[in-house]
Amino acid sequence: MKKIILLVFIMMLLMSACTKNVQNTNFDNISVNSVEEADKNNNAAPESNEFLALNTEVDYSNLHEFVKQYEKFAGGSLNELTPVFFTIGILHELNKDEEFNDDNFYTMPYEKVKEMAPLFFNEELIKYYENDLYALDFNTYKDIILEPFEICDNGKEITVLYGRFINDEEGRRHWLYPVRYTVEPYILKEDEIPLIFSDVFKAGEQRYRILNVENYDFKIAEEIYSSNGYGELFEQKEYEIRSAEDIIEMSKRVNSKIYNELNATYILKNDIDMSNVEGFIPIGKSDSYIYPDHRDPTSNGFSGSFEGNNFTISNLTYMEASADYSNLTDFIGFFSILSKGAHIKNLNIENANIGYKSECSNISAGILAGRISCAKIENCNVSGTVKGIYDVGGLVGSSSFKLEDIYSEIINCKADVDVFGENWIGGLLGSIDRVIVRNCYVEGTVTCDKFTSSTNMPMGVGGFAGLNVEGQIRNCGAGVWVKTMVNASFVGSFVGLNEGDIYECFYNSDISNWKAIGDSSREEFQDNVVGLSNDEYSNRIVIYPEFFPLFEKATEAWGWFWVDTMPLEVTYGPNGEIIAKEYNEVDYDGVETLKDLENYLKTIFSDEKVEGMLKSGRYFDVDGKLCTVAMSRGTNSSYGRIVEVNINIINETKIEYIVHVEKFGDYQELKGYEEFTFVYEKEGDRWVFTEFPAWW
Repeated sequence: MKKIILLVFIMMLLMSACTKNVQNTNFDNISVNSVEEADKNNNAAPESNEFLALNTEVDYSNLHEFVKQYEKFAGGSLNELTPVFFTIGILHELNKDEEFNDDNFYTMPYEKVKEMAPLFFNEELIKYYENDLYALDFNTYKDIILEPFEICDNGKEITVLYGRFINDEEGRRHWLYPVRYTVEPYILKEDEIPLIFSDVFKAGEQRYRILNVENYDFKIAEEIYSSNGYGELFEQKEYEIRSAEDIIEMSKRVNSKIYNELNATYILKNDIDMSNVEGFIPIGKSDSYIYPDHRDPTSNGFSGSFEGNNFTISNLTYMEASADYSNLTDFIGFFSILSKGAHIKNLNIENANIGYKSECSNISAGILAGRISCAKIENCNVSGTVKGIYDVGGLVGSSSFKLEDIYSEIINCKADVDVFGENWIGGLLGSIDRVIVRNCYVEGTVTCDKFTSSTNMPMGVGGFAGLNVEGQIRNCGAGVWVKTMVNASFVGSFVGLNEGDIYECFYNSDISNWKAIGDSSREEFQDNVVGLSNDEYSNRIVIYPEFFPLFEKATEAWGWFWVDTMPLEVTYGPNGEIIAKEYNEVDYDGVETLKDLENYLKTIFSDEKVEGMLKSGRYFDVDGKLCTVAMSRGTNSSYGRIVEVNINIINETKIEYIVHVEKFGDYQELKGYEEFTFVYEKEGDRWVFTEFPAWW
């Protein structure tokens, strides 16, 4: 009993050492020299909010100053090089870096780090390294505002949970990911002060050493900020777009880079004519090139949703002329950049005039978007003219990817365009990198000309895309006249330069007589693009856009039962390994329960087929969540690509799609073709597959 009472008493003492924030704290304009002055005025009440402390008898101003410096020079991260970066940053701020600075390249010998870094870091964090060069930009990190939400002090270690913020030029507050610092307080001794700091630090000062820095992800960040009075910063916003003025306002909100404006949902409610509209700026417009900052939750570009409801935005014009080469990046279109999480669907943009005149190579243009990065575009149609120099496409100018293995997606889109450019230009896409493109078609012209003073020959000109790097293009067509007004390299009726995968694609050979692909390091995919006569092309354009979206949706759902499972929530171990479970929750938008799955399947298959699929018992509810056991059967590798689809309309409620598929032998040699019939019928008020043979 005594042990229990003692344990409770100890816990009460520990809990009393943690204090909650009761007012905002802003630690700006702090330098090392302010430490001594802050000590002298330790008991004085602050005249402004610059050094407001928590509602406690202990003054932690010096600690907050130290963390402010750490955020400035180390970016709030902690790794084996952080002691080097932070020490150099302090020297730089004190104008004591001349010994180590050679035209902004810093050489910091290990002996010097070992001598100076213990002022700021626990010695276990100071790792040995050889003499290396470190190139630093001391304007990399933003002027962070820190607000302590919680302080725990047990006498030996102090842990502080900080909210991070930044104010933009308009005075608007933006949240950054929160962070928890753990430090050890110590009193500085005379023999611990390096000579270079002898005029800055004094023996007897209260100082702190870093023990740990813990950054948090989005989910925890939302919990922390909401519990500390900042829930409105995460509010899910939704706007209706009814006029050109609404589009202008959307552009202003998104370009403010406020988190929940970048991630808001916008819904188009009617057709909008943008004729003679002034003040439009591409939505999600990028800044000049900046270093990425892990503390910033906002992506560079629009990352929300735009539902077009099949309405049309017409007569959009944006032509940019810039001779300012200091602006290294710019992306031009209705959207400037579509970034991770962005989903644009069911939108038509008609008779647009988009382009730029600058010779800077880091600019790209497309009617829908100048650039995409880990975004999704679905069921969008564009028409008009696009002009530029590099990375010019009818729909999208260019794409980029992040280190995580996430592809952008462009599905069921069309373009009727005239595209003008010099390098990496295409009817639908200028250049793409890690983009999945399915069931897309383009008509019009692509014209390559010489617009710059460069002596280099233009390159990368294609009816569909100028450049494909690690992209997957499937079942796409190009009825485009590809014109070169000057000598150019890598010119193709479908793709100019291919370094990715292309399947079941085609072009109108009566319009363009270049070879399918101008050049490719993937010669095995050259035969996956075929030239068709005008009549053959027209017939395929009619049938394939109708069939393939239905077929792909049904194939995915069928595969959940007979090939693989639905996407699953997984748990990772400390080394990144997936931890095996008895069963996993399903991770698929809009399908939360077994009933949701049944309803979704009934939008694809007949009631009879859905009943048979669910009888397999592959999926089940646990605590109101759809779950399944992870397993995979694999696919039938003896079949290849779909080479032909024909339609047989039985009557007004029944259609047959006759599909011919490649069939291979044991050594993957083509043995012939096999025919499958997919029956699509009207049941009540919906069309569904009543026969869906599995050929894969």
